Amino acid sequence: MKIVYFGNGSRGQVCLEALVDAGHNVSLVICLPKEEQPSWTTPMQVVAMGLGIPVWDGKVECAAPTIEEMQPDIIILAGYPKMISSDIYEIPKLCINLHAGPLPNYRGPHPLNWQLINGETQGGISIIKVDGGVDTGPILAKKWFKIPLHWDYTDMVKMANEHYPPMLLYVLDGFEKGTMKRIEQNPEEGFWCSRRYPRDGLINWNEMTDVQVYNMVRALVEPMPGAHTMVHNYPLFAGETVLIKEVQLLKRTYTGVPGRVAAIWPSGVVVLCKNRGILVKKISIDGVEAIPNKVFPSTGGDL
Repeated sequence: MKIVYFGNGSRGQVCLEALVDAGHNVSLVICLPKEEQPSWTTPMQVVAMGLGIPVWDGKVECAAPTIEEMQPDIIILAGYPKMISSDIYEIPKLCINLHAGPLPNYRGPHPLNWQLINGETQGGISIIKVDGGVDTGPILAKKWFKIPLHWDYTDMVKMANEHYPPMLLYVLDGFEKGTMKRIEQNPEEGFWCSRRYPRDGLINWNEMTDVQVYNMVRALVEPMPGAHTMVHNYPLFAGETVLIKEVQLLKRTYTGVPGRVAAIWPSGVVVLCKNRGILVKKISIDGVEAIPNKVFPSTGGDL
């Protein structure tokens, strides 16, 4: 079986390595230019070349003739962030996508982040057949897992990367044997999530509960852009954007004006949310970690 592989990020790396280790014939790896790939992972070009696989990192829309000439049996998309056109995904007998959400819910981009932001206690990932829609093709495999309250985005990525290789090999085995199961999706069921931008990490203390703030912070930890707020009336840092890197839910109740620093603790500062206070433990300003008690040395200031 001949495979053309579209890969990106850590998902692309672990699944490609699993394919090679299992003896599958990956004939070509298609990836983004290095400058468009995540800076915190090994570039796919390096991964593929280390495995002795040819690489295409030019414009994806120009790759169709090359793929057509290779006549692959299957195309795999693993972490690849761009839609591919029908003149590519219709070339092989099957084109599949590894989507990090429990379809039919969480169609669209950033599903791991959204699952945390929405406070899910059970998460999931899927493998689907690519069709003309956004994550609407038949489901070929799905894995559920529990999301503990202390998990952040890095834990979600780790869990997904542990489950994807065996899921992928299971789908390929079913494809080769003709036993692959398909569950058709109803486009009227489930929901889509929008693309997220760095500006979407702004904390709205007036509208967000302590749990909502907690979920946003853990969903946007590094290497994500981070949840952030603005400093208003602390003279040394007035007008600065502060990244909120770690918060803690409290048993003790503080209430009052949302966005106000209500208490100074040895481990951080208590900031009031819509319903009650939350402990802000780690922050950074302009990329430099700062001590909350130094930035907000007294109560009564607003964020």
